[in-house]
Amino acid sequence: MLVYRAGIDAEIAAAVLAAIALISFALLLLRRRVLFHRGVTVACALRSDEHRPWQGAVARFDPDALRAYRFFGLTFRPYQVLARDCMVLGARRPANAGERSRLMADPVVLLVRAGERDLEMALGADALPGLLAWVEGRPVS
Repeated sequence: MLVYRAGIDAEIAAAVLAAIALISFALLLLRRRVLFHRGVTVACALRSDEHRPWQGAVARFDPDALRAYRFFGLTFRPYQVLARDCMVLGARRPANAGERSRLMADPVVLLVRAGERDLEMALGADALPGLLAWVEGRPVS
């Protein structure tokens, strides 16, 4: 009788795990849909210095700031907010061989200064003109 009970417990545990995985996947898809439909977005990667790993993100160009959301996550809170009025784009470089395997296709790496913070941002070459236009098109105060 104990063997039969253990089998039922294992089936219940497997069903609970499958339900949790399914719900997490659905929430991830819902989050992605909401983020991509709230304005202009682009896939990118950010890091604070060259010794840190790249963090895959979805960057949204809002009127006042660039908000970066972790690519995989369930929160709707951005992990980086770069104010548009103090954002300065620095030197560009192509991604090196080690970076290409971890980044999107045809990546360009930019130095970005936002206030007192310096970051590196990698994004596809086709998304670069949009970022440049967004930064240069900021309202003059």
